[in-house]
Amino acid sequence: MSGAKNYEAALDYATRLVAEWIATDRLLKDRHGPEDTFLWWLCAVSQSTTEDGRVFWDAHPVWLDHLAVKAWSSVPARALLVRIVSSKLLIGVPLSMAEGQFTGLLLTESFPALPKKRGRSREENWERNIFAVYLVSDVRSRFRLKPTRNEAPKKGVHRSASDAVSEAFIRNGRHEVTFTTLTNLVGDKSLRKVLKVLGRVIEERRTPAPANALRRLEP
Repeated sequence: MSGAKNYEAALDYATRLVAEWIATDRLLKDRHGPEDTFLWWLCAVSQSTTEDGRVFWDAHPVWLDHLAVKAWSSVPARALLVRIVSSKLLIGVPLSMAEGQFTGLLLTESFPALPKKRGRSREENWERNIFAVYLVSDVRSRFRLKPTRNEAPKKGVHRSASDAVSEAFIRNGRHEVTFTTLTNLVGDKSLRKVLKVLGRVIEERRTPAPANALRRLEP
């Protein structure tokens, strides 16, 4: 495949994934913090559909068991499992044993109170940033593109993965994700730290999660 065609294929791929992310992001306006986002991706939570077209949130049974255990001490784990269980209860989807036990403990107020989050206020664009940097890495490896380029590339140098992702955001009406923005994000060490663990989980679908997966991750 020629360089131009390879880039166009990368752009089409990135455009589709950005559109899917935007559609999901609109449904999850209350999930913003770094730890919440990381947990959601770690557990590979996704939408499922009943035979009659009703939508609910779900995850692999191993991850549901993991969340049920972490719900005793983790604010985001408890909140995520509440979202999954409530989406099923509202449309009559049967709960797993772990989900049923969690629901019973929650309704009888058997869980200990969790401390309120303190410290730095959340970063508004955390979820967008972590997705964008992951997508640059994904596009780079799938289509063998350079992650970034110089501001004034020489004639004949093909565009980069960051170009494809920024253009994909623009195609989807998100003009704030520029090439310069992505260049800065790709160079952010804290984001690379998260993606190093997250990428391994996504590629290998590890179960159970690494022991330190729920540590506090700051942007």
